[in-house]
This record gives sequence, C-alpha cells and structure tokens, in this order.
Amino acid sequence: MSPPSGPQPVPRRPARPRGRGRPTPDEASRLSAHLIEVAATLFEQEGFSAVSMNRIAATAGIGKDTLYARYPNKEALFLAVFSRQTEQHLGNCPSLAGTDTPCETALRRYGEWLLRSACTPGGLSRWLIFYREAQRFPGLARVFEAAYGRMFLAPLGEFFAARQAKGDYPGIRPERLARLFCDTVLSGLLNRLLLDGALPGRAERARHVAAIAQVFARGALP
Repeated sequence: MSPPSGPQPVPRRPARPRGRGRPTPDEASRLSAHLIEVAATLFEQEGFSAVSMNRIAATAGIGKDTLYARYPNKEALFLAVFSRQTEQHLGNCPSLAGTDTPCETALRRYGEWLLRSACTPGGLSRWLIFYREAQRFPGLARVFEAAYGRMFLAPLGEFFAARQAKGDYPGIRPERLARLFCDTVLSGLLNRLLLDGALPGRAERARHVAAIAQVFARGALP
C-alpha cells in the first residue's frame, strides 16, 4: 500500500450573498471549515514550510485580516487542521472504559484503531509534516505534541491507570506506558513510510499490533 499521490483540488469558498453585514454563526462556521480544508490541502501538497499564511488566504479567497483573526499563526492553523481531521476518527475509537476486557484484547483493538487513523491520507500527511519539519519549527512540534497527547495518549493513560488500580504495571507511570505503547505501534509504520515510501500491508500491520499488545499484556502480570 502506497500513500496517495497527485495534487488534490483546493476546495472552493462557500458562496455568500452580497450586501450582507457580519456573517451569521452558520456562515462563520462554514468559512472556518473552508479555511481548514484549504490549509490541509496545501500542507499535504507542498509541506508546512512552503506554505505561507498569505498563500492560504489568497487560495481560500479571503483577506489576510480575516485569516489572522481566526488563526494568529501558521502553527495554530495546523493545530486546527490536525484536530479537525483527527476528530473525524475519534468516534470510532474503541472504548477502554471496561477494564474487565482482557488487557491484550483492549490494547490490540486500540492499536489497530490508532494505525487506521494514522493511515488515512490526512493522517499520513500530518505525521510526515511533523517528522520532516518539527526541528525547523519548534512551535509546530509543541502544537503536535499537545494534540497527540490529548487525542491519543490521554485515553490510553486512563486505561493503564485503571489497570494499575487492579495491581498491574507496578512502578510505571500510566502516561509513560501510554506513550511507549503508541510510539511503538506507530514507529514501525512511519519508518517504513519515510525509508521506503510505502506502507506495510493490512495483514502485516495487524501482526505488528498483535505482537505489541501481547508484549504489553505480559508486562501486566504481577
């Protein structure tokens, strides 16, 4: 499986009747969604560093003041793109609330969902932008880290904390376990993509997650 290639059409700005005053809440919401779509398309096609706020405003068909009123800098806009695209997948996140679920099963389901989220076209672009450009843009790294923690690490940290309350994983902080699990699941995928320009197949990804879940489940034994 290879990442999608070829330029995608830039979304057009939603039409608005002329002669109107301030936009309605619905119009403002549609404009914000349009800006995020335009920014996502440009980031994916050209990279974070190559796209300026002026370019985004011009492509979106709005004034610079309008763009900066919503997003004070490019990092804030990237966070909005990251959040919007990731939240589309959060509804499919497997529940970790039921700690009676066998640990290995819960971790395998979460790992599979994590990889599915990362393997979407938008997900791949986000990860590649971060890995290629975070050193040059510290603000981007901070934005990405905050969103990664809130959306992916926090739910898993709560799961590990609940397991610790039952006597599993003594002496290891839950947030550390969550990061170690997610980073281990994602690192192989991203290394393959960066080095080979292609993703492992679905069966290989499933075996990868199952092996990691098994290791972490064995670590839960007293």
